[in-house]
Formats: sequence, structure tokens, C-alpha cells
Amino acid sequence: MQMGGQVHAITQFALPTEAQWEYAARSRGKFFMVATDDGTYRFTREADENGGLRVRGVNISSLDDREEFSISMGLTTTDITPMPVNCYPPNPLGLYSMSDDGYEWVKDWYDPEYYRRSVYLDPQGPEIPMYKDEKTNYEYAKVLRGNSQAQPLWGGGVNVQRRYASPSAMRHSGMLGKAKAYLLDKTVRCAVNAPDAIN
Repeated sequence: MQMGGQVHAITQFALPTEAQWEYAARSRGKFFMVATDDGTYRFTREADENGGLRVRGVNISSLDDREEFSISMGLTTTDITPMPVNCYPPNPLGLYSMSDDGYEWVKDWYDPEYYRRSVYLDPQGPEIPMYKDEKTNYEYAKVLRGNSQAQPLWGGGVNVQRRYASPSAMRHSGMLGKAKAYLLDKTVRCAVNAPDAIN
């Protein structure tokens, strides 16, 4: 997170603002609740060897898809295992897995009241750190978008959710009474802020 400014200075790549992220996830601002090829969940149900049902994603991963992939790779992370990016179709902008492959850091500092007073068109987020609480171990919070996993049956993976965490990913654990780093479900997606389109 701290190297973001240095990377941008050299490459023009940067973390997207929250507004840029949502505009891309919603395929240029359409009313897409899920960042899939058509803005919906499509899935099938199949009987498994024990007589139960398994949910298979058609255009987004399901918990069963992730668990099966985890087992095939010899991993123990089961249904929180990220899937290879091109397993499902991209959204109409050509972007993959914006709703189901990890919470994505964006440039914005988190402020629960920001959108009550921000500009309407292309808000850039607070310029300085604004918010911290017990959940972030009293470290200032950045915005996370996307979702760590999708599940068509209960709506996991919608792209309208807004979360926050400290950039160190330290999170207070109420049960243990201490903070711990939680990185497994975090990821980044870069934006290119250039005057001309990049092909």
C-alpha cells in the first residue's frame, strides 16, 4: 500500500478511486449488482455423490467451485481459495472477477460520511485519513470493494458493498482480545490514469 505512489510515478498504474472501481464493476455505471458478463448470477445445481446438491457457477464462482479447486490444488483453504482469473467470462469492459476473488483495495481513505458531502461526479475520496475504530485496531482505514467470495444462493459477491480495513490488514479479534493480520482475502487491481486510451 505504501509503494502505490512510487509505482504510479513510474508506470502510470495506480489503485483506482472507489468511484473508478464501481464504474468499472458496473460496466460504465450500469445497474449491475454483480460484476459479471450480464450483471446477474447464473448457476446450476448438480447432485453430488452423497445425494446432496452442489452449486456450479456459470458466470461467477460458487463456494462449491472454490472448494473443489482448492482440493484439486492440494490446498486447505477450501471455499475461500481464489480462483484462476479466466475461469468465468469477464464483464462487458473485459474485467474479470470483480465480485468474487478478494476484497480489492482502492485509493480512498474510508469515511462513513464522505458521500453525504462529496461531489457527485467522479469523487476522489478523502485526501487525508479520516476514520479508525476497534475493528481496524485503531489504525486509519482504507476502502475495500468487491467480495472475498461469491455464492449465488445467498447473494455473496454483489458489487455495491463497501467495506474498510487498515492498510496493514490488522484486525481486532474480539474473541482473542488482540489484533492479528488478515491478508488472505485482500487483493489489488490497478487502474491506468492516462490521457489517451491504452490498447
